[in-house]
Amino acid sequence: MVTKMRFQVCNEAGGHVASTKDALEAAMLVACMGKGSDVRTKDDIVWTEGDEEFSAAESYDRAAEIMEKRSGLRAMNRANRARRSLIR
Repeated sequence: MVTKMRFQVCNEAGGHVASTKDALEAAMLVACMGKGSDVRTKDDIVWTEGDEEFSAAESYDRAAEIMEKRSGLRAMNRANRARRSLIR
């Protein structure tokens, strides 16, 4: 079975470097790449190294938790907006 990659890691210039299904792996990669690199889902940037309150290198687990939370909340908000537009 093929697993869909949820997170894309991009360099400072916005170029795609890696894709992963795991936020923890994305946190490790973005920490290695440094300031300006980011982690994206299909539609959103969920982490930008250097713009957050701490570096992903300080806590991979905490960074991954934030990425998961942000990707889930944004997906839920998009679904709610779509649902509301159908009701109108």
